[in-house]
Amino acid sequence: MKRYSFERTTVTAVPSCSQLVWSLGSFALLVTLLTCGCNRNVATGVATSSSPAAEQHDHHPAHWPATIFAASDRLMALESGLIGDAQPERVSIERELVDLIKWMPELAADTDLKEDAFNRIDSWSSKYLPVLEEQMKQGLKFDSMLKSEGLSEAIVQLNELVGAEKKRLESL
Repeated sequence: MKRYSFERTTVTAVPSCSQLVWSLGSFALLVTLLTCGCNRNVATGVATSSSPAAEQHDHHPAHWPATIFAASDRLMALESGLIGDAQPERVSIERELVDLIKWMPELAADTDLKEDAFNRIDSWSSKYLPVLEEQMKQGLKFDSMLKSEGLSEAIVQLNELVGAEKKRLESL
């Protein structure tokens, strides 16, 4: 705002309507550009380093899945043997299994799941995580870890639960 003084009277110039509209429009465009545009690797569902999700989770390792759905798909791929050994740039397959199970409740909380679905995922993670972490410390290999305490069957059931929730959310 500009102020002009004429003898004893001070006049304040108010921005015109078009200047105000231009300023608000510019601000809205800036906000839109800053908040849109998630760059995710479509094949893996993992956020790329330039996406907002990656920036939000900068403290997470590169194998952090973008969603609970991507995590569930990755667990199924591991369980079914579609993914053999971990790729060189990734962590060990045993570490990835443990991490995915550890992260499931947090990923579920970031999704609009029903409360009972979230509780089942949280309970499932709490049941298997301590066992798998102990097995990893003992140096057990991936195949042995999958056979322990019905984990393989539990992964299939988890995938069915997450798949049903995904369909429910897509229908909303």
